[in-house]
Amino acid sequence: MPEFKAQLTQCFPAFLIEHNASGDLIIEAATGHVYINQPDSEVDIEAAQLIYATLSNPIIYHVPYRGLGLLKQALTCIGNRDKLLIDNNFGTLLRGHEFVKKLVNQPNWKWCE
Repeated sequence: MPEFKAQLTQCFPAFLIEHNASGDLIIEAATGHVYINQPDSEVDIEAAQLIYATLSNPIIYHVPYRGLGLLKQALTCIGNRDKLLIDNNFGTLLRGHEFVKKLVNQPNWKWCE
C-alpha cells in the first residue's frame, strides 16, 4: 500500500491521507472517506475463481467508502494499473486500466449499481 499512499497524496494534496492503527489507508475529505484495507476474510468463491484465473498471487483489498464521487476519484487515481483487478460487486470485474477507462469515457455508466 505504500505506492497507493504516494500516488493518492499526489492526486489529493489537500486531503488527509494516512494509515490508521489497523493499517488501513484512509482518505478523508469533506465529501466523504475511502478506506483501503486488506480483509480478514477471503472473497466469495465466484470472485476468487475469476481473480486467481487472471492474476497469480493476488493481494486483495477491500475499499469501503462514504461518498461515491470521492471513491470515483480515488479509483481513477490508483486504479489505472494493468496488474490490478477491480471488482465492483455488481457483476463487473475488469483490469484496473480497463475499469478506469470505462469510468472516464462513459460518465453515465452505472458502475456502482
